[in-house]
This record gives sequence, structure tokens and C-alpha cells, in this order.
Amino acid sequence: MQIIILAGGEGRRLRPLTSSTPKPLVRMLGVPVIKRLLARLFTCGFKSVTIADCYLADRLESALGGFECGIELSYVRETVPLGTAGCVRQAWREGEDVLVLSGDSVLDFDFREIIRRHGRLGSDVTIVTHRVGDPREYGLVTADSSGRVTGFLEKPGYDSCLTDVANTGTYVLSSEVVSGIAEGERLDFANDVFPRLLKEGKKLYIFEEEGLWRDVGDIPGFLDCQRELLEAEKKSFLVFSGAQVDKTAVISDGSVVEDGASIGRHCRIFGSCVLSGAVIGDGCSLSSSVIGENAVIGRGCVLGELSCVGRDCVIGSSVIIDRGVRIEEGIRIPSGTRVRSNVNGERLSYLEMAEGGSVTGIDMDPVSMVRLGMAGSVLYEGGFLAASQLSNSLVLDGLILGIRASGRAVIRLSGVTVGEAVYYARLKKIRYLYFLSEGGTLRLMRSDRLELSRSEERALESGYNRGELTPKEPGELIADDSYQDGYFDRIKGIIPKSVDASVSFFSKSETEKRLFDRLFEGMSHCTGENIAFFSDGEGGLFATVGDKRVINEELFILGLKSLLESGERAFILQSAPSACEEIVKDYSSDIVRVSPSESKEVSELCYDVMSLIAQVLRYLSRRKITLRAAVSELPRMCYSSSMIPVEGELPRLLANAFSKYRRDSGIVMESGGARARLQPAKSGRELRMYVEAVSTEAAQDISARIKNMVDSFLTGSSGLTS
Repeated sequence: MQIIILAGGEGRRLRPLTSSTPKPLVRMLGVPVIKRLLARLFTCGFKSVTIADCYLADRLESALGGFECGIELSYVRETVPLGTAGCVRQAWREGEDVLVLSGDSVLDFDFREIIRRHGRLGSDVTIVTHRVGDPREYGLVTADSSGRVTGFLEKPGYDSCLTDVANTGTYVLSSEVVSGIAEGERLDFANDVFPRLLKEGKKLYIFEEEGLWRDVGDIPGFLDCQRELLEAEKKSFLVFSGAQVDKTAVISDGSVVEDGASIGRHCRIFGSCVLSGAVIGDGCSLSSSVIGENAVIGRGCVLGELSCVGRDCVIGSSVIIDRGVRIEEGIRIPSGTRVRSNVNGERLSYLEMAEGGSVTGIDMDPVSMVRLGMAGSVLYEGGFLAASQLSNSLVLDGLILGIRASGRAVIRLSGVTVGEAVYYARLKKIRYLYFLSEGGTLRLMRSDRLELSRSEERALESGYNRGELTPKEPGELIADDSYQDGYFDRIKGIIPKSVDASVSFFSKSETEKRLFDRLFEGMSHCTGENIAFFSDGEGGLFATVGDKRVINEELFILGLKSLLESGERAFILQSAPSACEEIVKDYSSDIVRVSPSESKEVSELCYDVMSLIAQVLRYLSRRKITLRAAVSELPRMCYSSSMIPVEGELPRLLANAFSKYRRDSGIVMESGGARARLQPAKSGRELRMYVEAVSTEAAQDISARIKNMVDSFLTGSSGLTS
């Protein structure tokens, strides 16, 4: 008798437990399912087994080797899917009867008795069956009073459930039956081979087993099997000796906590499985959940029934995972999120605010935008402005619908620049505005300081990710273009009547180009040096004069000089060049850096390309100087910006390696004519480094020093400040 264990299935319904683990190696009470089966076969007197594998076959064979549980193992690998029958035909040793077993079932069948009865009846096929509570989930077998098979039913509805006798996937087959299976074809026993044999009048019998049988096919089946095994071993729950469980935690009946797992204070573990190396933070509640190996669950999380977190996942604090949700291996879920649907390994859809108020992490589809618009209602009770560089946008339509559904009024502006949008929001005393660029970047901004505070970002992220948003009486939709004349007059008042230059403008935004043509009409025909301004449509600006490139920082400083010359106080962003403090010494006016926690209106040149261009030209006109000459008067500086990856180590890095460099404006390092400002990226996975230096060499030197400090810290080396 040849024993063939079918172990090639992918176990899709059991993911994420089977995402990188062969289904037969999934552990039940700490023991892989297939090892339980091999131990049972050894108890029944068998000494050798053929394993037919396919999915993650190398891992399975490496884990089992050539000898396991007292049984010699050989392997036949399936290169293309052949179905249950086709697979057995490929693994068959000619001339032998076969006992076929499923490698992902937990059972305690008496295989010797099954084989003896097969021989006594002279059966062609013996199908081992088991009575089940819900027949709809199984392939069923009907038989007469002698046990001879009369028919098959595949997962029927209640109206056609003629029996509760389920096919367990365990068969004894005569050599004649196996030889009759076509080689190399995809065939299944239940759907193809057995119905054909029945029509041919072959002798098919059932053997009804009453012992333990569980198909570990999905998460509910996994947990049911765990409970049944605990009952069979007369245990309420199982906590392995190598697990760490706080004395205040409650482990209820039906739960398993494997070696190396850790359960924090005041946790409640109800009928769940916590696999090896997993960490459950303080105050968590798990209800019939499965936590994969080395997963980390933050404090105060609630996991609903039949949820499953894959290995190596990191779940933030106060996360709610709804019933039945599966989270694939290696996924990170931010704190405060409510996870309502499965999260696969490709992408997690949750809101995360990036630099400049950019919306990231979610799809820009209308449904997500409705949800985002509703989430904004957590920020304050007032109305919103929704603006876009585009004339028509489904993204904006969705946002407006969501804002109105939250009971807030909303004003829509289409075909406008960010400068126009902020001007209007300030005019109407609207605190928050959404702005969509032609390039597809969506930003949520404050009309005063532009940047949201971290508390505002967290409130918005939590409102969106938790999804606990209640529709209200629809707010008003307002259409108003009265801002246009006011904005136009404002910028026109800055533009000089004459300048010794021919000015042109290029932009990735058609809206910006149209606005420039209106505001700076005729300037392209002036005489003098040729100045070309280039905008990326997202706020970035540089200029060229012949072969000379004038970078954004230099333009900003010239624009700031113009503003200060007019006697105006300048309110600038924290990220503005440090040279601003040097030039202010020449003027009676001063500058104020505005932090994201202050309610002060930053000056227009900080965010409005048209305003910045106008201020630069006014400066040139007043000084009667060319742009090339104006730039040559500025302190010679080199500017660079880069991101340093620090995955998972940012808090410790800032606290230990850079603590002595902290200033009010952030982390600042100065060395040899160079100044570096370090700012954590909002993702928490990178450190933004902005360098200003008197030379390229000085910039490179301080950049290299900082990167060495980061590398030394991350690798655990000494000499952090070398």
C-alpha cells in the first residue's frame, strides 16, 4: 500500500497564514498539521510516505527532510496544477493500491481498519466520510444501507441537502482505479473520477469515521480545530512555557499562546491564537483572532472575531480591526486606524498627511473623496473652500459632496491657482481649503499659515481611517467668483510699470500660464535682459538669464527684499532659507517665522508664484538692476535637499544622536560655513536634510557627516558625533 499525502495547495482561504508558509506547515497547538498526520500514520504502523507538493515546495521539503516522525519521506513535485486525481496519478508507484490523504487536515482516523474494510468488501474505492453540522460547506456523499455510494453533492444549499455525510478527502484506491486515471491531465476525484466510476458500475463504498476530523481550510476552520484539539486534550487553553503573559492579562478558553509570544498588561484574549514571537501591547482585546509570527500589536487595539494579522505586521496603538478582516504579512497600520476590509500585500489604503498638507495613501476616486470631505468636519464647525487648477474634476466633486454631507457649507473654485484660492479663503475668512493641482496633488491647507499642525493632521487621519462619520443635513454649495478682481488688483499693485527686461513664463500648469499672461501682459516685449521663469505647477519656481540659472531660494530672497523695502513685515515659513535673517539687518522691517502651531498669515510670496515673480520684478525695477546683477550681490550660497531613510528608528535617532542640536526651529547643525536643518518626514520613515553652505565642498562635508552619524547610530557603532 502506497501512502500519498496531497500537500501542494496554496491555501488561499487561510491567508495570511499561508502567504509564505506551506499550508501543511501551519501549526495547530504548536505542531505543524502535516507532522500530526505523519505521527498518526506511524502509530498505525506505516513506515514510508510519498508527499505530492507544489506551492512553496522547497520550504516544505526543507522543513520535513527525508525522515520525520519515524517515517521515511519521498517527494513528487507538481510543476503544473493537475488536480487531486492527476496529482495522485503522477506520484503513483505502478501496481500498488493507494491511501490518499490531505496534508492540511487534522484527524485521528484508524487507517489500518479503513484499509482492512476496503479489502474485505473488494472495493474499487473507499471514501472516508464524517458527519458535519453544516453540510453546505462540504462535498457530500450519499450511500445505501450497506455503505455503497449512490451519488455526490458538491456544497449544496439547504434545499438540496440530502445527507450530512461529508467527503473528508481520504481515499483508498485500487491499483486498477489509479491506472485508469489519464496521465498529465487535470482531474479531480470528486468532480471527475468518482462520478465516472459510479456510472461504470464500479464498487465505491464509504467508511464513516467518528473520530476527530477538521479541514483547516480557512480562519474559522483553524480556530474550530484549535478548540476541538484543546477539548480532546482536556485543556481549557494552552500557554507555552516560553511565552510571556502579564499576570493581569486574561486568557480565556479556546486560546493558544505559543513560545516566544508576549501578552501585555490587562489584555483580554478570547478564543484566539497568538503565534510564536508575536507581541500584544497593553490593554488589547482579541476575540477569536489569529496573530501571525513576530507581529506587533500596539496598545489598546481591538481585534474583531475571525480577524487575522499576518506575520511581521506592525499594528499601531488604538487600532480597531473589524470582524473577518485579514491583514497580509509585513503590513504597517498607523495608530488610530479602523480597518474595515482586507489589506493585501500590495497596498494599504489609509490616509496619511505628507509634507505641505499633501494627501497620500488613499485612492483619488470619488468614493474616497466623499469620505475625505466628510472627515474634514472633525477640524472645525465652519465651511470649507474646495479649489482646483482644473475646470472639471471628479475628485473635487467627491470632496464637495462629502463636505456637504457632513453639514458644512462649501465654496467651489475651478480653474484657479493656489494663490487665488488662498486669497479668496482669507477674504471670506475660511480657515481650511482643499486644493487640487493639475498634476493630481491634493492638499489640505490652512488659509493663514498654510501648514496644518500635527494635531490637525492626526484628527483628519483618524476621522478618515476610522470612518466613524455621520451624515447630516446637507450643507450649502456656493459658487462665487467675486474674488477675481480683488486678487488681480492685488498682484497688479506689486508689478512695476516698467522693468529693464523681457519676461517670459513657462509652467506645467495651463491655469498658471493663463493667469501670468493676464497679469504680466506686454512684459514679454520689453527690452533688456531675457528673464524666463519656470514653474512646476506645484509651487516650485526658478528662473534663467541666458546661461545662468537662478534657483528658488535666490528668487525668494530677492522677493523678500522687495517686501521689506516696502516697509512690510514679512511672515515666512520655517523652511525658508536661513539667509533671510541676514538680509533683514539692512531694513527697518523685520521677519517672523511662522510655525504650524501659530495662527498667523504667512506672506503671499511664500506660496503664490505670481506674487513672488511680481516682488522680484519690483525689486529689480526699484534698484534699476538686472536679475543677474541682483543675484551676484547675494551671499554666495549652495543649497541642497535630500532624504535619509531611517525606517523604524527615527524617534530613538532624534532623542540620542541629535538631541544636543535641537533649536526652536528644529534640529540645526553648523560647521565650516555650512548649516544643515533636519526635519523628520511626516511618514516617520525618513529624515529630511536641508543644507545651506558657502561652497559645494562645505555642503558635501556636512551632509557626509550627518549621514555618517545616522549610519553609525543605525548600525550600533560608536562615534556618533565624529
